[in-house]
Amino acid sequence: MGVQAAKKPFRAAPAAAVLGGLAALVLGGGSAAAADQAVGVRCGDHGAYFRVVFDLPRSAPLSADPGAGRVALRWQEGWTLEGVEACRRAMAGLTAVERRGADRLEVRYAPSDLEVRTFPLEDPPRWVVDVGRIEGAEGAAPPAAASSGSGGEPPPVPPAPVAGMAEGGVPLPPAIPPQPPKALDEYRKRIQRGGVNEVVAELGAKARDGNAMSPALGFLLGTLHQRQGQELDAGRVLWNTARANPEHPYTTDALRTASKIFNGLGFHYQATKPLEAYLRHYPQDSNRATIQLRLGRLYALGDDPGAARGQLVPLLYQGSKGLQAKARLWLAYLLVEEGQFGEAAKQFRANRETVPGYFSAHPELIAAAGQAEVQGGDAGKALTLLREFSQRFSGHSRYPEALLLQGHAQGRQEAWRKALDLYRKVLGMEVQADLRARARAGVVEALHALGEVKTDSAVARLDTIAEGLPYSRAAWEARHTAARLLEGQERYGRALKQLGTLLGQGRPAERKRLRQRVHGLLPRAMRAKLESGAPFEAFKLFNRHAGDPPPPGAGKYATRALLALGALKAARRTLAEYQEAYGETVQSQRWEYEVAQGYREAGDPAGLAWIDGLLADGADHPWKAELGVERARLLAKLDRHEDLLRYVEKTSGLPGADAARLRARAQEALGRPKSAFRTLDGWLRGAAGSGVPGSLYAEAGDLAARVGQVYDARDYWQKALKAGVPDWQVRQLRVLLGVDALHREDFAGVKEYLKDVEGDGAFARTAATYTALMPMIRERLD
Repeated sequence: MGVQAAKKPFRAAPAAAVLGGLAALVLGGGSAAAADQAVGVRCGDHGAYFRVVFDLPRSAPLSADPGAGRVALRWQEGWTLEGVEACRRAMAGLTAVERRGADRLEVRYAPSDLEVRTFPLEDPPRWVVDVGRIEGAEGAAPPAAASSGSGGEPPPVPPAPVAGMAEGGVPLPPAIPPQPPKALDEYRKRIQRGGVNEVVAELGAKARDGNAMSPALGFLLGTLHQRQGQELDAGRVLWNTARANPEHPYTTDALRTASKIFNGLGFHYQATKPLEAYLRHYPQDSNRATIQLRLGRLYALGDDPGAARGQLVPLLYQGSKGLQAKARLWLAYLLVEEGQFGEAAKQFRANRETVPGYFSAHPELIAAAGQAEVQGGDAGKALTLLREFSQRFSGHSRYPEALLLQGHAQGRQEAWRKALDLYRKVLGMEVQADLRARARAGVVEALHALGEVKTDSAVARLDTIAEGLPYSRAAWEARHTAARLLEGQERYGRALKQLGTLLGQGRPAERKRLRQRVHGLLPRAMRAKLESGAPFEAFKLFNRHAGDPPPPGAGKYATRALLALGALKAARRTLAEYQEAYGETVQSQRWEYEVAQGYREAGDPAGLAWIDGLLADGADHPWKAELGVERARLLAKLDRHEDLLRYVEKTSGLPGADAARLRARAQEALGRPKSAFRTLDGWLRGAAGSGVPGSLYAEAGDLAARVGQVYDARDYWQKALKAGVPDWQVRQLRVLLGVDALHREDFAGVKEYLKDVEGDGAFARTAATYTALMPMIRERLD
């Protein structure tokens, strides 16, 4: 906490009053009569106690009468108080400072048991009242001697330092302005006689030569520079004079004026310095919140979002409703600068109607709100905002970009001819290379949408724009546009290549959106590569664009690509990374089953332990039955048929058809065809009949034929045709049934089964042969 500058001239005034205050100083002077009787009141927090200082117009003896919760001072007739209200608001324990009759002043405080100490000071004359826990407080002991020969009066106790001030505190402006130097009166007279230029030259020479010059003359020089239109010189002189004289009564006006001048010249960083000094020197000023808002705005325009939020965010909790809305508007501006367009659009809509005049007076806010709507909101609202900006602020530096954004908004509304006109208007202006390139990219997109440029040609032009200005905003927009055009034609790989060049670029929010877009394209691109029989190319896409963590949708295609390549360990590693990133899901458990299939197809015995691990301890795996079948199939592929039989025998929950087939095949492989047939025949006779795969009937028929069960063979083959089997197996079964019919001299059956066996394969040739021989056979039999 610091000492409060209590007099009204030292609280921040509206911007329109700043120049008036300075002009009154340098050109008109002040009222000495009012100053003769005014007593300025200042106060400050010293930690264990607070201090009230009365700046007297002349020396007077101090007589104090302390009591419970108050101390009474003997007052001089005619003296008036200034600054009491500001002081009382600043100090919570100070309840009142008020007159009691013509010769009595009371200082009241709470709680009433606080200690009180009073003492006078001289040069200049002051009365000091300390209230609080004074005994033992650091720096609280009153000095032994006065600062001038006034006999035993203690010198002032230095105020507690304020954060950011020089050690010992920065002196605050006195309650009553000091008498201006005589030289100021002489310069005023010369100015009134028309000697402005001579005065400016003379004072400027003094300043350049390093001669000591009073603050009043420095403020005079700055004001004259401004009157002559020399804005930069005015701002520099006012700023230098004000920061060197924080105790001067017109320093506050000068700081605000210097900041306003620098801001008007576009020097946003330099404009922050006077306001920083203002808040540092006068931390309890009643207009502090307004200064904070101005400072936050300047930080935002000066591309310092961290410092801007440091000033703006506190206003959301301690400012008025209007001040909060203004702060939120500039916070929304920062969101636009960071690429968080959707949230920025919401904030602009929510707050601009609360302070419409303020929003309308700041072109940067209008342009940012329009950009937020273009990129993350409503294109119609964007056009309304950007047209307002273009009509009212055609001389603003952001005018060409506003036209470009209008083109983007027209494109979002499919009004491509209007968009094309706006882009070409920007190209006809003198603009920076990046903005020109962005307009060129807009022209390419508009021509493509109008059907005047084909996709490959448009992408080639956009590539040229991006390569001409790498790492620029134009390159970013050109690559995104190219990717969008390619995605529209389902050329996902090329679209990914366009976006891949941008990874690591852009603002954090934009990088996040880019990563989301890449993650959306990657699964489709990988699937297309797998379907075209290029698993290696599919995994290359994954390796190049997946990132960490990789997108969930691409995981299954990465696993399948690695399995197709026979890279089982890599597939397991990829699966483990996914489960670490996203936890175990039904999707990842499906991939576990696919890895088990890969082990079986590769005939890798390591797959047995892999599957056992998945099924250990009665794990409730959604693919438990399928995993058990894959383990049995892997045993068959490894020729471990006895192990397979034991596994099937002890494992419950295996699908019945799969279990019967696996057991029969193991028995057949061990040279036990009759056992194999009995296994299948027994299961099929016990099955309900519906849902039995045709291939299982066909397999039972083959086994029956091998062991001489001709009638069973014929029956199962016919059931297989009825249940449905692949085309190649249909041809095989028809040939087998046709030959069987021929052996039985069922020539009608031969014709029925063999007539529709088409193609040029072995089965078709066999059918054709028997069909050709059938007349000869019938003749011989006859």
